[in-house]
Amino acid sequence: MEHHRLSKHHAKRMSKKHFFFILAFAVWFVFRVGTRPTRIIYPCQQGFIAYLSMIIPITFLPAGFSKQIKNKLTKTSLSVIILLVIVFIGGFYFNEYFGQPDFVYIDKSPSKIMPIRSISSISQNRVISMHSSDATTWDFSCSGSSCPYYGSDAYIDQTVVDSMVDTGLMQLTGTSDILSAWQEIIPDYSPGKKIAVKVNFNAANGWVDTDTQIDAIPQPMNALIKGLKVLGFQEQDIWIYDASRLIPDRYRNEIKAHYPNVKFFANQGNGADVQAVTKTSSDPYATVDLSQFPGTWATKLPDQVVNADYLIDMPIIKAHSIAGITLSFKNHYGTAYNMEAHTYINPDTDDPTKNPLVTVWENPHIGGKTVLIIGDAIYGGFGYSADIARWNSFGNDAPKMLFFSVNPVAIDSVMYDYLLREESAGGVSIKQGSGDLLQLAENHGIGIYEHWNNNVDRQYPNIEYIELELGLECTPGYQEMCVTSLPGVCADGIQTCLPDGSGYGPCIQNEDPVPEICEDGLDNDCDYQTDETDCSYICGDVQSSGNVDIDDVMYLIDYIFTGGPEPQCTPIEECADADLSGNVDIDDIIYLTNYIFLGGPAPCNPDKSYTASGHEDWTQEDVEDYLTQVQKTPSKMSRPLS
Repeated sequence: MEHHRLSKHHAKRMSKKHFFFILAFAVWFVFRVGTRPTRIIYPCQQGFIAYLSMIIPITFLPAGFSKQIKNKLTKTSLSVIILLVIVFIGGFYFNEYFGQPDFVYIDKSPSKIMPIRSISSISQNRVISMHSSDATTWDFSCSGSSCPYYGSDAYIDQTVVDSMVDTGLMQLTGTSDILSAWQEIIPDYSPGKKIAVKVNFNAANGWVDTDTQIDAIPQPMNALIKGLKVLGFQEQDIWIYDASRLIPDRYRNEIKAHYPNVKFFANQGNGADVQAVTKTSSDPYATVDLSQFPGTWATKLPDQVVNADYLIDMPIIKAHSIAGITLSFKNHYGTAYNMEAHTYINPDTDDPTKNPLVTVWENPHIGGKTVLIIGDAIYGGFGYSADIARWNSFGNDAPKMLFFSVNPVAIDSVMYDYLLREESAGGVSIKQGSGDLLQLAENHGIGIYEHWNNNVDRQYPNIEYIELELGLECTPGYQEMCVTSLPGVCADGIQTCLPDGSGYGPCIQNEDPVPEICEDGLDNDCDYQTDETDCSYICGDVQSSGNVDIDDVMYLIDYIFTGGPEPQCTPIEECADADLSGNVDIDDIIYLTNYIFLGGPAPCNPDKSYTASGHEDWTQEDVEDYLTQVQKTPSKMSRPLS
C-alpha cells in the first residue's frame, strides 16, 4: 500500500513538472523523425530517447530506493530538461535561419545526366600533385580553441602556394604560362561569365572561428583568384560558397585583403560581405532527383550554382566518420544540402549500386559545369571536423601538397590512396568499402577508378599521375619535347630531367639528316634549305655524276651485294631502275652493262621489246665475270650519256 502511494506521488510530481515538457518534445520528435526517419541517428533525437529512458524509471522507482539517489536523478533529469529546452528553441531558430525550406518530394523521373564537361582538351585521366616543404611552417604545437589561425599568411607562404598552383595547372594543361593554362581549362570564357567555387567548411563553428579543426584555407583560393583574373574574370564574377555552413571571418579576411570584391555565399548571410544562398530557380535541373533513395529529400541547388557558367571543386583531403573519405564527390554534399542521405553514403549501410553523391555529380549544373578540381592537402584531417594533423607518412608533418585534375574519379583515386598510405603508416583508420563510391562513379562512366601499384612507386595502369616537387626544375627522369639548335628535320628533340632534378639534359634530336628528298617540303639534310636538290635525273646515273658509265655499274654492284650506300640520285626507285621493272636489282646491273659495253638500249627505254631479265640467281661473282667478258669486247667502248 505504501509503495502504491509513493508511485502515485511520483506520477503526480512528474505530471506537474515534466508532463508538458515531455509532450512538447514528443511532438517535436515525431515531427522530426516522422518526416525524415534517418534523423533518428542525430544527436538531439538520441538525447531525447536517452532522457525518456531515464525519466520513466525515476517515476516508478520502488519505495526502498535511496532518497538521496532519487534526488540526484531528479536533479539530473531537470538539467536534461533545461538542456533540451535550449536545443528545442535553438532548433527552431536554426531551421528558420540556417535551414533550407524549399525542399519537396518529387516523383521519379528520367535521370538528368550530363557528361563531364568535354570542351577542354585536357586528359581526363591526368592528375598532378605539387609538393613543397616550404608551403607551411605550422609546427602543431598548439591545438584547440585558443590557437592562432593555422591558415594565416603568418604560417602559410602565399608566394609558394601561388607557385604550386601555377605550376600544377601548367603541368595539367601541358602549357608553359599560366594564361595559356587557364585558356585550356576554360577555352570558351568571355567577359561577364560567372564562376562558382565550392569550398569546405564542415568544421566551421561560427563567424568567429578560433579552433584548429580542419577547414578550407585562403591561400589556395587566393592563387586561384589570381589565375582567374589573368584569364579575364572580374572579382565580382567569382563566387565562393558553402551552402551548408558559415564561412568564417578569418578565412574571408585573408582573401579580401587581396581581392576585396569577390563574393561569398553561405547558408546564412552576415548582413555585410556574406550573402545567404538562395534557391528560387525554376530551372528543371535545379532540383536533384533523389527519389531512388527512400527517406531522403529531393533538394534544390543554390541559385549561385545554377546561374554560374563554370564550377570549381575544392575539397580537402580528409577521412570521414560516415562516408569513410570526403573528397571531390563528398564536397558537394555541401552543395546539395538537406538531402538527408547519410545512410546512403555510409559504406556500412550503403547500396553499392547507387549513391546520392554520384547522382548529384551527374546533375548538369555540377558535373556539366565543373572545369577544375583542386584537392587541398596543405594540411589534412582524419575526421570531417578533426584538428589538422601530423601525417606519419609525411615524416610526422603536414602533407604540404595540392592536387589538380579535371576528373573527380581520377583525383579522388589518388587522394584516397594517400589516405590508405597513411592508414598503413598507423595514422588513420579508413572504413572498409570507402571506394564503393568511386567504383560506382566509374560504372557510370564518370572516370577511371584504380589504385596505385605500391606506396613507393605510386604508378597506375591508366591514371596519368605526375608528382612534382616545387623547387626542382623538373621531375627526375621526366622527358619532354624540345627544339635543338639544328634546322629542318633535325630541329625536334627530346630532353630528359637530370637525376637531381636541377634541370634538363641536352636536347637530343629525333632524326638524323638524310639526302634531300625532292618536293616533300622538308629540309631533310638539315642545311637550312628545303627541296634545293634538282629533282631532274639521268636514268642509270646512280651516283649523280652526270654520266652513265662503269662507275654506276660498280656502285650498283656494291649497293645490291654488299650493302653499300644507296644510289645518290633521287628518287631511287626511278633513276636506278634502268630496266623499268619496278625494282632496283641485278637485272639493272646487266641492263646498264649491256648498254655501256654492248650497245644495248638506253636506261629507262620505254620500248619494252628489249629486256635484261633472267638473272635473279646470279651471284656477285657471276655479275663480275660477265662484266669482265663484255669489257674485253674490242668493238665496244664505255660511252657516257649526258
